[in-house]
Amino acid sequence: MSKQTVILSVLSLTVMAATGCGTPNASADVSGAGNPSYSQTKQMVIDILNSKDGKTALMDTLKDPTFKNEMIVSQQDVQQALTKSIESNKTQQFLTESAKDPKFAAALAQAAQPQLKATVQQLMKEPSFQQDMLVLLKSNDFNQNLQTLMQGPQFRQNLQNLILQSMSSPGFQMKFESAVQKAVQQSMQKGQGGGGGQSGGSSGGGGGGSSDSGGKSS
Repeated sequence: MSKQTVILSVLSLTVMAATGCGTPNASADVSGAGNPSYSQTKQMVIDILNSKDGKTALMDTLKDPTFKNEMIVSQQDVQQALTKSIESNKTQQFLTESAKDPKFAAALAQAAQPQLKATVQQLMKEPSFQQDMLVLLKSNDFNQNLQTLMQGPQFRQNLQNLILQSMSSPGFQMKFESAVQKAVQQSMQKGQGGGGGQSGGSSGGGGGGSSDSGGKSS
């Protein structure tokens, strides 16, 4: 029994009690003069629920362990309700409009990131998914769309912003400075090694010239 069924059952009993109170005898029921209308029955139910005795009876019912167990909604009911809500046009329109908000989009991506990451990692292990990805990456349409996207002004602007953000990061700045220093040191070492080889070669040539001059003098 679902939550709604239990609540309707409680209200039905209340309506029956209220209707019974409104029919003092059988002759009134037969004549129809004692039958309350819908508005009268509704007002009686409201009066009963607002009365002290009605509130006490309702509180006692809510405290009943059996009633509490019936009120618990199963996981399957929650999933069905969420699925129905997500598939509705109003919810899709709401998500579409909310996705334009950077804070909402960031929070949604952060919340879904672990599950999406696990799903992608699991898919990457499947041969069929790997084959489909290779076919997609090798397709001419994908490459043309990728080239068009990379040549577009929006992509270039986003790439430039990403580079500027990375360069303003302290961690990136330390790595960049370390890489520059390492490249300068390697360049200086190569320059020193080349200079030593040239000086050695010129000294060897000078020695050969002196021996030739000595042979001529003799």
